[in-house]
Amino acid sequence: MGDVSFKRLPTLRPASEAASPLSANWTLYKPEVLAEKLGLPLEVVDEALEETGFYKAVRIREEVIRLKTKLLKEQKELTKQEQELVKELKQVRRELYYLQRELTHLRNILRLPREKHEVRPNDW
Repeated sequence: MGDVSFKRLPTLRPASEAASPLSANWTLYKPEVLAEKLGLPLEVVDEALEETGFYKAVRIREEVIRLKTKLLKEQKELTKQEQELVKELKQVRRELYYLQRELTHLRNILRLPREKHEVRPNDW
């Protein structure tokens, strides 16, 4: 086996900043790189990006990412609530099971045949 080297992945920004194009490691978002490659002034490239709808697409993507992040947080909260309710439901079912067993035992005790000399509640 030879030397195994792994390509280091770029460091991503935290989820709180996920709406930023930098968090997705967007190189296309950097107009200065594009201006340099095209040999045009930065203002011209900015204007062209706005006219072609690229910046609008970036804004839409940012909004979608914000919505996704919000929904993921809400999903996490609801899952936590669900787990708490399931735990509570299990406890209630356990208590109900023991209560039903006690009632069954009491019914069985009341059904036992008694000796003639025993006093029954009806005889009082």
